[in-house]
Amino acid sequence: MTSYQSMYLVSGLEVADLVVPIVVAVTL
Repeated sequence: MTSYQSMYLVSGLEVADLVVPIVVAVTL
C-alpha cells in the first residue's frame, strides 16, 4: 500500500467517523 492510499484510507475513516453518528441520530 502506498502512502497516498493509506492517507486516503485514513481520511475515509475520519469522514465515516463523522457521518455514522449523524446517520444513526437521524435514523433513530
